[in-house]
Amino acid sequence: MDLAYWGFAHWPFQSRRKGELSPHGAAQDEAWARLLFLIDERRQFGVLTGAAGTGKSCLLQLAKSYSQRHGHRSIVVDATGMGGSEFAESIASEALGGDDIDVDPSRRWARIQQELRALALINQPATVLIDHFDLAAEPLAASVRRLSHLSAQAGGELTILISARNLRQASDLRDEVDLCVELTGWSAHETSQFIGDRLKAAGANATIFSPDAVCHVHALTGGNPAQVIRICDLALLATMNDGLRAVDAAIVEAAAAELSPFRGGTTSPAIPRQRVDAKILV
Repeated sequence: MDLAYWGFAHWPFQSRRKGELSPHGAAQDEAWARLLFLIDERRQFGVLTGAAGTGKSCLLQLAKSYSQRHGHRSIVVDATGMGGSEFAESIASEALGGDDIDVDPSRRWARIQQELRALALINQPATVLIDHFDLAAEPLAASVRRLSHLSAQAGGELTILISARNLRQASDLRDEVDLCVELTGWSAHETSQFIGDRLKAAGANATIFSPDAVCHVHALTGGNPAQVIRICDLALLATMNDGLRAVDAAIVEAAAAELSPFRGGTTSPAIPRQRVDAKILV
């Protein structure tokens, strides 16, 4: 990528350093406030929903860092492709530092129970964050419920936060959920602000994306953050390859055509949602 062509100090979008992007936009801010509420109040279950690319994994990683700074034992599990046995193995490995994890699933759960009792004895709360719950190889609701019950039996305080694309994919846990947190895309203003902020941070000294181009980016993506980033990346590259100095709506349209069609849409949760106002504390 030719940074000198644009006068960039670094590529503004896809080449961001891992973890640099923090919650951005009203939906992300409110979702973050709700996650803080669940952690700070030591509630039992929370579900974070939203289409792919809306920032669920980013928020869970931030929640892990936040809970660790506030004295919690914090564990993140990527449930992609997992079965119940693998889930227990992952929890045990994280809880015990990867040491002496028994191959017998029943003994694995016994070790987890011992660790939960140890946390309860020293009054240390725990936070377990399960990403991509909807992509597990088999339903994990029974294993998640077992983890919660073991903590309750030990007298511990365990908060479990789950991410899935929609609430239906966590429906087996709906009776356990204290709060549902739904992520949506950015507004047109937030999309425009994000593009402008990233270009400015990269050292751009001109308006590279025309107003029509920015509007087209939002219209094509519905404000989905990951899709905004991908289209802006491709649009910059296409503009540079054509020897042009500004991104217009036609270039954005062509860039979008190179991506797989995006299917957005969210499902309104059936679980009552509680309004929580808080500032982002990162």
